[in-house]
Amino acid sequence: MDDSFDPYRIWLGIPPDEQPPNHYRLLGIVRSETNPDVIENAANRQMSYLRTFQSGPYVGLAQRILNEVSAAKICLLNADRRTAYDAQLGETSAASSNPAMPGPHGERADELPAHPAENAAVAAPPLPRVVSGRRPRARSRSPWPLILTMMLVVVALGALIVFFNRWNQ
Repeated sequence: MDDSFDPYRIWLGIPPDEQPPNHYRLLGIVRSETNPDVIENAANRQMSYLRTFQSGPYVGLAQRILNEVSAAKICLLNADRRTAYDAQLGETSAASSNPAMPGPHGERADELPAHPAENAAVAAPPLPRVVSGRRPRARSRSPWPLILTMMLVVVALGALIVFFNRWNQ
């Protein structure tokens, strides 16, 4: 097995300078996110994705990161645990390790309005259509209709042969 394999970078897109990731980064959400539905959906999305690696060569790493995502979900959905975790992270480390990135229109994240709907220029693009990696299961068809059709064709041909033989005599 490759010792240089970095599952955070390869699977989750977390560069080495942001490792080990905090709970928010691990779930792919912003640090200010408080909506429990967003947190739960982000955790479920990450766990579903990581489960696809459980049958591969890095099953141990996949399980370890799944456990980390699960712990992050539990921590961030519990108000008391979340408060303690946020205090542990500290505001200064968040500001220095996550500088505001420019947005699609050149504005910085800390300059955006609290409610993006108030500013029409900052409207989010439509979500892409989700395509499942699985092919739809083909309907299993019974061979009997085909067999009956073939038998009917054979009987019809036999009847035509008999009819033409009697007509020619």
